Amino acid sequence: SHAAVARMFARAGSTTSPTRKVAPTAPVRAPSSAEAGTGSLFDPFQIAAEIWSLRWLVILLTLLGGAAGVMMALSTPHKYTAVTEILIDPRDIKVVQNEVTPNGLPSDATLALIESQISVVYSNDVMQRVIDKADLAADSEFNGTSKSFFPSLSLFSSPNDPKTERRRELETLAGLRDALHVSRDPKSFVINLAVTTRNPEKSANLANLVADSFIEQLGMVQSNTARRAS
Repeated sequence: SHAAVARMFARAGSTTSPTRKVAPTAPVRAPSSAEAGTGSLFDPFQIAAEIWSLRWLVILLTLLGGAAGVMMALSTPHKYTAVTEILIDPRDIKVVQNEVTPNGLPSDATLALIESQISVVYSNDVMQRVIDKADLAADSEFNGTSKSFFPSLSLFSSPNDPKTERRRELETLAGLRDALHVSRDPKSFVINLAVTTRNPEKSANLANLVADSFIEQLGMVQSNTARRAS
């Protein structure tokens, strides 16, 4: 009957073990491109690909930089320097029998005399004489108008205003001193007068005018000294 059939199937089947619950496994993560590679942090091919993707931006920035450099080079004024040499007589002046005769000086006093002559070149008398002869007060390179970003603002001030004229004189005097460089060769009585401007002819003309004005100033000082001693 039903019980015999159940026992028959029980004997015919194999012995079964107790059932186990299988724990769920974590999902397997796919390896990234960095992990899949060799592990190096520097990939030249990837960098080259990034640069190539931005090639138009690199080309545009390069062209803009080159154009800016050309504009700056064209807007920068050229400078020309002219040099005049003057030999300074390192001998003093004294009066002997109503005649002006040279007198030798010790070396230290000679060097001091030469250095004092260099200071005379920058004096207001020498500079103002050059300014008047070359009419530098009307030159925009020296009177300060070329340095202003808004030169039209000077139209609001009267040219006959004493303050405006005085300001222009001081600017011109400072501009000439900046353009002038005086030096002396070591162990030499020769001083070099160098003038730098934007025009070669102007530089040469001003260098000669400074030399002439300086020599004229020395002559006036020597004549005054001889007159007082006589």
